[in-house]
Amino acid sequence: MFLVKNIFFIRFFTACCLALSFLFLPFLVPAPANPAHKACSAELIVVITGIETDTGTMHLAICSDERQWLNQKKPFRSATLPIKNKKVEYVVQNVPCGTYAIKVFHDENNNGELDKNALGIPVELYGFSQGVRPRYGSPPFETACFEITHSKKHIEIRVE
Repeated sequence: MFLVKNIFFIRFFTACCLALSFLFLPFLVPAPANPAHKACSAELIVVITGIETDTGTMHLAICSDERQWLNQKKPFRSATLPIKNKKVEYVVQNVPCGTYAIKVFHDENNNGELDKNALGIPVELYGFSQGVRPRYGSPPFETACFEITHSKKHIEIRVE
């Protein structure tokens, strides 16, 4: 008799739990995305100043993560740009909202590299977003990064 009551209780308890789980299941499923909140896309305008001469080209890399920043992965966007009136302006359309960092250098002799002296110190002008100027090497991604959260973002980088 005791065993029959326990089996009945176990079956009843299991049935109740199962019924309750079906009752609360709709609350566990995420709501559909609001169509008014479509994926963000922006226009990024990069202006590079501090250039001493129009000779050569400006190399630019827009990175969206640490691996791109450390040259372990291809950057989100890269470009080799002409210099006009000691200034460069680069406009990128349809940039997904998110975190980015930019690094640039003035390739005066058009060899495709940032030239350095015997001590490894750059002899060509370079710069980073957020105006970061580290003593040695590139700054960490976190210190040069910025957020794109709306339809237009303007970044100015001064090379030194």
